[in-house]
Amino acid sequence: MNPLNESEARLVTPRELVAHLDDPRWIVTAALAMLGGAVRTNECRRPEIAADAAYWILTRSGEASGHFFLDEEALRAAGVDDFRRYNVDPESERLLPDIFLDPPATEST
Repeated sequence: MNPLNESEARLVTPRELVAHLDDPRWIVTAALAMLGGAVRTNECRRPEIAADAAYWILTRSGEASGHFFLDEEALRAAGVDDFRRYNVDPESERLLPDIFLDPPATEST
């Protein structure tokens, strides 16, 4: 879920960039600790994936404005094809899907 609506995005971006970003996987944050261990953090991604995707969006000179991106989509456009470095456990074959997004078409979870 994206907490930033268009009017809020306009307030925080001086170059009039309005774009939304989400990840189809769970990202490890301090908020997960509030779930009392209910989420297997070794099956999550690290926050760096959102930071790298946001950087790609912010360096597009406005061409990304008005679009919704998944972290993976933005990073693929930036030339990234191996996302294991963003996993908490790079050897894990399973990542928890985000509860607000449909799983990617290539997944059968």
